[in-house]
Amino acid sequence: HSVPELIGERDDEDEDDESLGYDDPHQGSDKMMAADGSMMSSAKIRTIHKLAERRRRREMKNLFDTLRKCLPIDKTIRLSKWEVLKKAIDTISNQGAEIHMLRQHIDSMKALSGNASQ
Repeated sequence: HSVPELIGERDDEDEDDESLGYDDPHQGSDKMMAADGSMMSSAKIRTIHKLAERRRRREMKNLFDTLRKCLPIDKTIRLSKWEVLKKAIDTISNQGAEIHMLRQHIDSMKALSGNASQ
């Protein structure tokens, strides 16, 4: 990714650098040991972390957009991620109940056709 692509993107979900396996950038040296043993500046580590976080958020957005397209809802109405998940859960639950009802109907039809042939 180039720098111009990244300008203007928010980074409101900061995580600890420790979760990436790096030392705390606010303590002592401005150089940190990367996971592969090479030395990296804390600014470089922060940039890598921000890029990874932006990539993660973009992928989550794409997944929510895909899920939303699969739902039987009005596509012109904007829904929050919570609402998309709730609608998906409701849809899956309703389809499960409908499948159960249709299986019972099939079983009763088989029973009727079995009784008619006797």
